[in-house]
Amino acid sequence: MRRLVPTMLLGLTLALTGGCADLEFSNPFSSTSDVNDVYYSKFPDIPIPSDMKSDIGETLVSSTPNAVKVGLETFSGRVESSSLASAMTHNMTPQGWVLRGQVTGKRTMQLFEKDGRFAAIYLYDGMMNTTMEVWVLYQLEGSSTAPAFSIGAPGAAPGSTGNASSPVWDDSFTPASSATEVWEGQSTSR
Repeated sequence: MRRLVPTMLLGLTLALTGGCADLEFSNPFSSTSDVNDVYYSKFPDIPIPSDMKSDIGETLVSSTPNAVKVGLETFSGRVESSSLASAMTHNMTPQGWVLRGQVTGKRTMQLFEKDGRFAAIYLYDGMMNTTMEVWVLYQLEGSSTAPAFSIGAPGAAPGSTGNASSPVWDDSFTPASSATEVWEGQSTSR
């Protein structure tokens, strides 16, 4: 009897191991979808990867007097933020959007421009999902697309460049309103 129990356990283990070897389990947190598998949600010229689902509770979209949609649409899905950023760049370019800048790190931000509009794509990883915020803004009439500051020597005239790498504020820039910024828990006012 002492030999029978270990022999039965060994036989059962081998049977289960051999039987389960044919089962295939996929990782629920990885996505292998086609980068061209997209849909269009609130903004008709911004392709959204099919793995990302719209979060209506975190979305606010409006139309300008010219019937151009602006606002924020939020998406979430189980994809890697780096592959999502690549997919957005890949899919936005054929729609006529021009990538103007990108910051990549723990969070990723991309800025696109098209026909007097800006699309800011903000990506960050959560506990189980990656969140993507799509901000679309319409350029104000009479404003330029020139940056509000340029790289130059401290105290140099606006628009001049020097060897120093500190930003120089352009005195001709007038913000639309004063703002309070909150970043990483710190508040600064202008």
